[in-house]
Amino acid sequence: MQKEIELYDKTLLEKIIEETDKIMERFEDIPFGNSDVQNLYLIHQDNMSPARKYRTFGLKLQDRKRALEESMYSLRKTAIQLKKLRKKLHQEKDELERELIEIEIERTLNSLKYSKKLYNDCIREIEVLVNAIKKFPQYTREEFEQQEFEHFEKKLTHIVSGKPETLFSLQSLGIDVRIENGKLLTRKIEPEMDRIMKGELLKQVEHKQE
Repeated sequence: MQKEIELYDKTLLEKIIEETDKIMERFEDIPFGNSDVQNLYLIHQDNMSPARKYRTFGLKLQDRKRALEESMYSLRKTAIQLKKLRKKLHQEKDELERELIEIEIERTLNSLKYSKKLYNDCIREIEVLVNAIKKFPQYTREEFEQQEFEHFEKKLTHIVSGKPETLFSLQSLGIDVRIENGKLLTRKIEPEMDRIMKGELLKQVEHKQE
C-alpha cells in the first residue's frame, strides 16, 4: 500500500488557524474600510464650501452602495455554491472526489467570513454617510453653483500661499496650525463638520445667500 504524502504539518496548521480565528474575532468591530472619522472629517478635506462637502458625501455614498450591492451578490452566489457543493458531495461515491469537494466546501466557508466582515463594515459606512448627508439641505444645481466661487477662491488662495494639503486635514480634524518665531504652534478649533452636524454653519451660509 502506497504511503500517503505528508504535504504539511496538519496539527501545527490547525493550531495556527484556530489561534488566528480567535484573534480575528477582536477585529469584528474594527473597520477594515474607512473609519467614521475618515468619512466625516477627512474625505472632504479640500472641499471649501458646504455644498462641496455635500457632493463628496454623495460620491462616497454611491461608492459604498455599489460595494454593498456587490458584497450582497457575492454572498448570495456563495450560498448557492455551497448548496451545489453539498449536493454534489451527497451524490459522489468516489472517496477521492469526495475529499476534493470537502476541500472546496471548507474554502468557500472560510471566504464567507471575510465577505461578511466587509459587508458589515460597508453598512456602517453607509449609515454614517446617510446621517451626515441628512444634515445638509437638498441643494439645487443653482445653489451648488453659487458656492463654487467660495470653494475655488479659498482652495486656490491656499495653493498660492503655499500651504500644504496636510493643513486641510488638520483643520478638518479641528486643529489649527501656525508658525511663530520659528516654532510650530497648534490650537484646538471647532471642526467645520461639527458645526454642519449641529446645523450652525449651514444657517450662516443661507443667511449670506439671502
